[in-house]
Amino acid sequence: MGIPTQQLLATYSERLKNSSYPTPDCLTTDEIQACVSGNLLTSDRIRHAESCEGCQSVFEAIQPSPAVVFELMEDVRLIATRVTGHTRAVAAASGDDFSQAMTLRAAALFHK
Repeated sequence: MGIPTQQLLATYSERLKNSSYPTPDCLTTDEIQACVSGNLLTSDRIRHAESCEGCQSVFEAIQPSPAVVFELMEDVRLIATRVTGHTRAVAAASGDDFSQAMTLRAAALFHK
């Protein structure tokens, strides 16, 4: 940021002192973690999060960047390509059907 460390710490310290976040109504860390894990919030908690600047900031901060999402999706695509190619080869070589080969490959992935 181009400022001395002490000045940066003083700025953050002042912001924390003047902050009203979190309020007793703000989402707890457990609620945020549950939400990130795919669980839904209740309607009253959603209303709070939509109206609370602090809670909105937390949700913005935990969103992965587009670059991270792209990288993850590319990894998944490459793994799927490898798995599909490998399982088709296993199925063709052994005479088993494709779904049985997929099952074997999935089991192998979890036992590495």
